[in-house]
Amino acid sequence: MKVEEIRVAKREKIKANLIVEKPKPILKVGDRVRMFDGKAVGVLIKLKKVKLL
Repeated sequence: MKVEEIRVAKREKIKANLIVEKPKPILKVGDRVRMFDGKAVGVLIKLKKVKLL
């Protein structure tokens, strides 16, 4: 049972190291952007302030 506990702890440690947050880019009008979930590319025409929860 002790070996299994060590394996679980090691997996959790590896998963914790894989999650790295990227810095959010500062966007401005005219920047070229790509959608997160696809390969569509576009240009920012207008920025709108949206308060996220």
